[in-house]
Amino acid sequence: MRSRAIRKRCGSEAAAHFSPIHLASVPTGAFFLRASEPMMKYEPSAKIFTVDIDGKPTVSFEVLSAREANELVKEHWFRDDLRALKSDGLPLWDGVASLRSRPADEHETERYQGIAAAADDAAGDILLAFLVTLDGAPR
Repeated sequence: MRSRAIRKRCGSEAAAHFSPIHLASVPTGAFFLRASEPMMKYEPSAKIFTVDIDGKPTVSFEVLSAREANELVKEHWFRDDLRALKSDGLPLWDGVASLRSRPADEHETERYQGIAAAADDAAGDILLAFLVTLDGAPR
């Protein structure tokens, strides 16, 4: 089965959802750091999600949370791409069928990782790994 990866540049609104910690609001003695201990930087871990179109696993991608996955499915550019791309001569999405994001299963995660490893690396882009054969996909 041929698969194809597409990278899309998208902005993250994650920073808008977080506010800085105000140490003045922390009770005295509740927070301390020793000067000799390096501060650890928070590194969020990404998760692989799959979008089902009318119950059929169609495209996988990597995001930080289920919320981000659900937001991606609502993006106009994402929906427009699903309408424009075809498999077996038919659009991936007809604009009416249900679109549902969910955590990828083990097989879908392995497929995503294989496609991602072969794709060009472009920082800041989201990799869309299609789990169906796209018409016009390179052989």
